Amino acid sequence: MDSQPAIILGRLRKEMSEALAATESLAERYSDKDFKNRLGYQEAFESDMEQILDVQRGIEILTHQLIMLGVHSSKDIQQVYRRQQAKCERKGHHRPEKNGGA
Repeated sequence: MDSQPAIILGRLRKEMSEALAATESLAERYSDKDFKNRLGYQEAFESDMEQILDVQRGIEILTHQLIMLGVHSSKDIQQVYRRQQAKCERKGHHRPEKNGGA
């Protein structure tokens, strides 16, 4: 596998395009009240989710390679994750669980 960021981003772009089609497919299936009983649901679910998870894997590869190639440091990547978490919290989404109970 070529580890250059531009190559990895090109692959990630392709995976994201495939994942977009998979999310559209799943959204259509989930609009059916009895979606789990539709013919072929489980196979379609697994296939579509595989496409979606390919994006997650691609992001992991990208961030790892950016660090390994010295393009960015792990601190740089952590800062991006902190910024993204703060954005989610400002919007009221994905709040991390607090330790020690409510």
